[in-house]
Amino acid sequence: MQLRKAGRKVYRAAVARAVDVPQSRVASQIAAAQRVLNIDGYDVLQMEEDTVRLNVELLKIQTDTR
Repeated sequence: MQLRKAGRKVYRAAVARAVDVPQSRVASQIAAAQRVLNIDGYDVLQMEEDTVRLNVELLKIQTDTR
């Protein structure tokens, strides 16, 4: 599963299947990824109710890969 192919927004259940964790634990896995990606106040990876959103443009800015 790639967030880029999915329009940069996917359901948490899809993330759980992709990383092979129970849905009850996927929020903590996403939170761990947020601690790595969301630096300097940039919300690169966001959880919104039952969806996860990746802001690719902000990620490119943060990693200087524009």
